[in-house]
Amino acid sequence: MSIPEFDPGRRAAFRQLLVETVSTSPRRRRSPWLGLAVFALAGALAGGAVTAASASFDRDAVRGENSVPPVNVSAGLSGVPAPEGMSPGTPIVSLVGSSETFQVDADGSSPYPAPADSGWTAVVPLTPPEGATNLKVSYTCVTPGTVRIGVDAGGNNGSSSCSAEDIAGRADRMLGAGPALLYGGYPVEEGMTLYIDSDPGAVSLFTLQWVKEIETAWGVNEAGETYGNYKEGAGEADLMSATATNGQRGYIRRTEAEFVDGTTAMGGFTSVDDAREWQEATAGKKYSIPVYESDGKTVIGEFIIG
Repeated sequence: MSIPEFDPGRRAAFRQLLVETVSTSPRRRRSPWLGLAVFALAGALAGGAVTAASASFDRDAVRGENSVPPVNVSAGLSGVPAPEGMSPGTPIVSLVGSSETFQVDADGSSPYPAPADSGWTAVVPLTPPEGATNLKVSYTCVTPGTVRIGVDAGGNNGSSSCSAEDIAGRADRMLGAGPALLYGGYPVEEGMTLYIDSDPGAVSLFTLQWVKEIETAWGVNEAGETYGNYKEGAGEADLMSATATNGQRGYIRRTEAEFVDGTTAMGGFTSVDDAREWQEATAGKKYSIPVYESDGKTVIGEFIIG
């Protein structure tokens, strides 16, 4: 069996989706390993109650261990200082021009019909206005289905599925036509095009908004640890932005998170069997790791992985 190479960038980006941040950087596809090996943080992040007893965790045992995903510290420290109240590494975003909203109907019709036999539902040519650095795309499901969307003509794009329960829940919360998903940070490129592939019968609304992003730098504490949000091209800081179970916003130590979420273990996987054995050994366990202030010492809460 051929084992695909694991892209550390995709691993880092996927886990960052599980760590609540205010960043809207673009995300990569899941690695083949992640379906088997990475803990889901549904209880901590989706509002579910975490009732199982947490497994013991000795943070001193992993402090100082090398992180598996590569980190470009110089890129992380690039940018202006983050404004007060904003997590370092989060871009400062301003709108450029007006937004555009259009609908893709159940029969695939839209203002941007795709060429015949292209395999796409809609193909949207893009003309960035002067001053724009990125394109933001919000997606709202009108009917259930899956939508794949992105700027890669080869199909290496993100996807989102929406169920009837999702739609009903949005109506119950009176969110109206609020976006179900926000794809952020498509960098401006010459000749860029947005590709949309919808399930047959799916009806979706898309809103395009050009923005200007100003990069902010990670912070550095007295111990020399970087802290802040995931940054494209840099990776994750030593202390990653997170929200504790008590609602306090702070930071979790990257090496501690990697030790318990399977990232460190994945560095040694050579087969699917390795991943499956790890999953079986850790099934049902939940781990509590500290949430710190930016000094990396003051504990203000806990973050559950499991």
